[in-house]
Parts: sequence; structure tokens; C-alpha cells
Amino acid sequence: MEGLQTAYRSAMAHAQESTAKLSSLVSSLEKSKTIESASSSSGVGSSADQSVLLLTRPPR
Repeated sequence: MEGLQTAYRSAMAHAQESTAKLSSLVSSLEKSKTIESASSSSGVGSSADQSVLLLTRPPR
């Protein structure tokens, strides 16, 4: 029974740690999304979008 309790506590600790890491990741993604939308609304645009436009060719 003690081994089961130890395993349960360990699993719960890992779950809490994973949840904290996931929350941190989501937070940083939301921040980068906000920055990206602010730069695109100011007319700066994404450099990746511009490079795709430069690489496209008309059909022959």
C-alpha cells in the first residue's frame, strides 16, 4: 500500500509540474501572438509572407 501511495504522490507532482510548464508555454505563445498582431496591424507585415511572395513565379 505504501508503494501505491508513493507512486500516486509522484504522479501528482509530475502532473502539477507539467501543468505549470504548459501554462507558461501558453502564456508565452499568447504574448508572441499579441506582438505579431500588433506588428501586422501597423503595416509592418511578416517577413515570411514577403519571402513567399518573392519566390512565386507566374506559370509558363
